[in-house]
Amino acid sequence: MKVKAEKNVELIVFASQLEQHGWIPALTKLLEHKKEFDVYVVGGTLRDALLGIPKQHFDMDLLIDPKPASKKAAEILSKELESNFFELDAKRDTYRISFDNAQVDVNGIRGEALMDDLFLRDFSMDALCLPLDNFLRVYSRGDTRMGLLDYFQGIEDMLSRKVRIHNPASFEDDPLRLLRAYRLAGEISGHIDPWTEEQISIQKEKLFEVSGERIRDEWLKILALSHCSPWLSKMDESGLLSIVFPFLESFVPMDEKYTQRLQVRRHTLETLQYLEEIFERIRKFDFPYAREIESMLNETLVPDRNLKVLLKLVALLHDIGKPDTISMEEDRLRFFDHESNGAEKAKIYLKDLKLSNREQEWIEGLILEHMRPHQLSNADLLTERAKYRFFRDLGSLAVPILLLGLSDAYATRRVKMPGLPAYEAFVADMLDYGFKKEKEAIAPLLNGNDIMKLLDLAPCPKVGKLIEALLEAQHLQQVCTRREAEAFMQEKSKTI
Repeated sequence: MKVKAEKNVELIVFASQLEQHGWIPALTKLLEHKKEFDVYVVGGTLRDALLGIPKQHFDMDLLIDPKPASKKAAEILSKELESNFFELDAKRDTYRISFDNAQVDVNGIRGEALMDDLFLRDFSMDALCLPLDNFLRVYSRGDTRMGLLDYFQGIEDMLSRKVRIHNPASFEDDPLRLLRAYRLAGEISGHIDPWTEEQISIQKEKLFEVSGERIRDEWLKILALSHCSPWLSKMDESGLLSIVFPFLESFVPMDEKYTQRLQVRRHTLETLQYLEEIFERIRKFDFPYAREIESMLNETLVPDRNLKVLLKLVALLHDIGKPDTISMEEDRLRFFDHESNGAEKAKIYLKDLKLSNREQEWIEGLILEHMRPHQLSNADLLTERAKYRFFRDLGSLAVPILLLGLSDAYATRRVKMPGLPAYEAFVADMLDYGFKKEKEAIAPLLNGNDIMKLLDLAPCPKVGKLIEALLEAQHLQQVCTRREAEAFMQEKSKTI
C-alpha cells in the first residue's frame, strides 16, 4: 500500500461537465456545512474524466464524512438542484438524485477514515479522491489543474490503462467485480493486471453468489462494448465466461466426439465476432441500408438496452439446441429442430437473467427463425413470393435475422469479409426488397367488411386469412383492381 499522496492532474473535462449540468452553485452550497461534514468526489466520474471517455449519462459519486451526515447532504443538494432524492442503500447511508441524463449518488463513508473507504473500492483507478473544497477553491480562481488524493497508485494504473485490484479481498467483498474488470478494461481500451487476472481465474465461482439482475446488467454492458469479442475470449481463458454463459460447456462433448466435422463452441464465439464486424461496416456506411439499419439497431425494448446488444446475445444463443438434437444421417451430421429446442432452452436462461418479457420474446423469436435466411439463400430461385412471405412472417425480426444469418454463414466458412459474395448479394437483395416494401406499404383493395359482404361470411378467422392472401397477391401484382380483387376472393375462398 502506498502512503498518502496528492497528485496534480488536469480536470477541465470534469469541470466542464459540472458547468454543463449547472451543478457548481449547488455543490458550493454544501461547503456552507463544512463544520458538519466533509465532501469528496470519488469513483468512476474522475476516472472517465481523466481518460476523456465520453458518457451519455453523467454519474457523480459524492462521499460524506461522517457517514450519518449523508442524508442531510442529499437533502441540501436535492433542494438546490430542485429535484427529489431517495434512499438507495439504507445499510450504507446512500441516497440518489436522478435526472434524465445524469445522477448523483451521495454515500456515507465506510470504515473509520477516508483511506478505509477508498481501500474498499473496486479497482485502484476507482479509488481516486477529490476533496470538494479543494476543487471549488481552485475552480474559483479559473484554474482546472488540481490535486487528487491517490493512495493506491490509481493514476499510474489509469495512465497505463491497467485494471488492478488494490484490495486482495476485492472479489470476495463483491464477486460482481469479476465481470466488471472485463467491462472496465473494454471501456478504457486497456488490459487487466496479471495478478488480478489470476485471481479472477481462482475465484471465478464466487460469481454464483451474485443475483441474476446484477449479473444481467454487467454482462449486457460487456456485450454493449463496440468490440466485446476479444474480452469474451479473455473471459473464456479465465473460465469466467462458462459461468455467465454456461451453454459453452454443453458444446464440449459434442465437439470432442466430432472434432473433424464440428466445433460449435468456436463457431458460437466467431459468430459474435463476425456480427461485430458487420456492425462496424454498418457504422462506416459500408453496408446496404446502413443508416436505416443503424437506426433500427439503436431502438430499445426497455431503457438502456438496445437491439444491437440483444442481437449479440442471440449470436451466442442461436445454436444452443444442437447438443440435444444431433444425429448422424447418411454420414452427415444433422440437427433437426434445433431452433425450437434452442428457443426453449434460451427461455430458461433469459428468465434467470431477469430480462423483460418483450426482450425474451424478441430473442426467442430470432433463435426460432434463424435458419430461414440459409434456407432461402440455398434456393435455386429466390421468388418474389418467398421474399414477401419472409418479411410478412418475420416483421420487425426480418432485418436482424438477415444480419445474424450473414454472421452465422461467415462463422461457418471462416473466411475474411467480404469473402462470401453470393451470400452478401442475397442479403443485399433481401434488404432492398424489405426496405422498398416498407416504403411502398399497400392497403388491401377490399377490407374485412367488403369480403364478408361479398362472400356472405360472418366474422371469423377465415376473413383475416383472405385479407392476407389478397395483400400477397397485390404485392406480387397478380391483383391490381377492385374487380380483380373480388374475383380473386371468390376463387381463394374455396381453398381457405
